[in-house]
Amino acid sequence: MGSWPFAPDAGRRTTARIAELPRLVHHVRREGRLAGVDSPVVRTWPGIPDEVERGLRAVRRLRAEQPGSMHLCRRHQRPGQSGGRRGRGGLGPSFILTRYGDPRRRRNAACETFNCLVRPLLRRDSIGAMTAVFVHGVPETPAVWGDLLAALDRPDTVALSLPGFDSARPAGFGATMEEYAGWLAAQLERLGNPVDLVGHDWGGGFVVRVVSTRPELVRSWVTDAAGIGDVEFEWHDFAKIWQTPQAGEDFWDQQLAASTEERAGVFQMFGVPEEPALDLASHINRSMADCILDLYRSAVDVGRQWGPDFAAIPAPGLVIIPSEDPFLSAASATKAAARADAKTVALDGFGHWWMLQDPARAATVLREFWATLA
Repeated sequence: MGSWPFAPDAGRRTTARIAELPRLVHHVRREGRLAGVDSPVVRTWPGIPDEVERGLRAVRRLRAEQPGSMHLCRRHQRPGQSGGRRGRGGLGPSFILTRYGDPRRRRNAACETFNCLVRPLLRRDSIGAMTAVFVHGVPETPAVWGDLLAALDRPDTVALSLPGFDSARPAGFGATMEEYAGWLAAQLERLGNPVDLVGHDWGGGFVVRVVSTRPELVRSWVTDAAGIGDVEFEWHDFAKIWQTPQAGEDFWDQQLAASTEERAGVFQMFGVPEEPALDLASHINRSMADCILDLYRSAVDVGRQWGPDFAAIPAPGLVIIPSEDPFLSAASATKAAARADAKTVALDGFGHWWMLQDPARAATVLREFWATLA
């Protein structure tokens, strides 16, 4: 590829470049989507006006491809960090890996030339929200959010992958509830600005913990697992099996021995449509099963441990309560939401996997909540 197009006369053209930014950001929002692992971060097609094409080189050809790394300009590196790459810090999925010639040199040049203006602007949509981060639950992968994210059509979304679920379990990772909550906080720190955080199932449980202990990391939060923040919370029957030595191992041995179609049938019993049920079932493996057992066995008394801190949360929150969810208690969720000063929304006729049953309705719920934010 050629040299950075604005570098030779950067000083003389600063005003013109800044004037182009609103149009640039409009076209990037329309034509591209920030995404998580294994997805293009920005995609461009023919038809973008010539005057915008040069600016798009600052953000095109980005791909999320190498777990645990993120290329940053010098301005966004931590003190003492060199080389433009932020490493795993021990854990974590990838966010953005730049591939534009020499990734270090080109990413730094692009970020410096635009004075880091493009990046924060790309994180805002027409509602003015910062990046929306989605956290899946058990036994799931980020794919559970796919249809909902498509319905949202929002360019600033990131779907995180819990360690050990859609990838190998990191060395030394105990898969306890505190480790997962700490991992989520670390991922939000890497994004750099407060986010709109959305969690489902255990992902929603980790949302409860993060907003209780690190509220400065979020602008808003949504969870369907607020009951975990109730000091009188009681686990469902499946959880009690997984928390029981040998009984939990036997359960997952049977599941892993079954065919994908047989496992999918269990999801369909709880209201998941056939195609997403098959997708959920196809991702269940030994690593995920072992992480689930360790997670649940660390959380026998999660209500008493996390509940007291889940109160008077300063960031605006929304608690989703599906009427047909057999795993989460509506009473516990309502009580915990009141203590946390959060709004509630009832999804009548929906079950545990509400985002798969009706993605359009789920997207409407989120949009309406985000529209109330200042």
